[in-house]
Amino acid sequence: MPYIGNDLQVAFPSYTLIDDISGSFDGVQDTFALTVLGSAPVPFPVNAQQCLISVNGVVQEPDPSGTNGFLLSGTDIVFASPPTGGWSFFGVILAGADYVTAGSLYPDNTAAAPSITFINDTDTGFYRNATNEIGLASAGAAVGAITTSGLRIHSTIGIGASSEYKLWRTGGTNYIDLSSGDLIFRDGTTTRFTFSRTTGNLTVTGNVNVGGSVTDSKGEVRTIPQNAKTSSYILVAADSGKHISITTGGITVPSGIFSAGDAISIYNNSGSSQTITQGSGTTLRLSGTATTGNRTLLQYGLCTVLCVASNVFVVSGSGLT
Repeated sequence: MPYIGNDLQVAFPSYTLIDDISGSFDGVQDTFALTVLGSAPVPFPVNAQQCLISVNGVVQEPDPSGTNGFLLSGTDIVFASPPTGGWSFFGVILAGADYVTAGSLYPDNTAAAPSITFINDTDTGFYRNATNEIGLASAGAAVGAITTSGLRIHSTIGIGASSEYKLWRTGGTNYIDLSSGDLIFRDGTTTRFTFSRTTGNLTVTGNVNVGGSVTDSKGEVRTIPQNAKTSSYILVAADSGKHISITTGGITVPSGIFSAGDAISIYNNSGSSQTITQGSGTTLRLSGTATTGNRTLLQYGLCTVLCVASNVFVVSGSGLT
């Protein structure tokens, strides 16, 4: 009847004939090299139960204690009783009837010797890494695990110390590192790009080339966003980096709003003068002078108000008195 698994592979190549060793039987020697086509088979049988051995037409019992039948020691087959000269020998290394049979139990094993591996690559495959974890091994080294939290990838290739959650791109040199929870692109030991999961900050080492627009909360960074006003207006923190286009009423520079480095441009979009008022608690200094206080921006004049210290501003421009 059919069963869960791949198509039945009764003649899978892992069924192999053991070389005939009967020519060495002499009633004294009990240990013989187990070979297939003149060499120790790879992979070598894990235990005697994987071999079917017949001596003089009698099937031998696989007995790890060495009391009866035979056992495997290193790459040798050891008989409990030395076979008599002239006796015949027949041996087969057994294999599963399927690549992976549902319901089979595998030993936990280690990354150096995975429990599920390949006929031509016995140190690469799967093993039990920990409770509820399937370990991934390559060339005898742990490279990752499948856990209840998802896929964990790690490696020591090219950096000299183990570090988890790394996705290699080329040759173990360029890779994506998620070990800290941040998104990091590295080139060897050099960090090229970092996106912080906690602050949202983006840090780039090198040039930034952008094919489209670069924008922030105020708009495209290549422009100076406009805040148009048609009546008296008191500056707010969001005006930093913008220009105020005002037609009437004048503008007040308040205290407790801006920090050093904040700058606001003001355009008098009218044929009449506009007053730039020094708010209570602020110092508004005319650039290049010791003069402080309110300033007048003439018709269609343009100036910039720059915060240089807490509540201290310098104003300069065209049409400013």
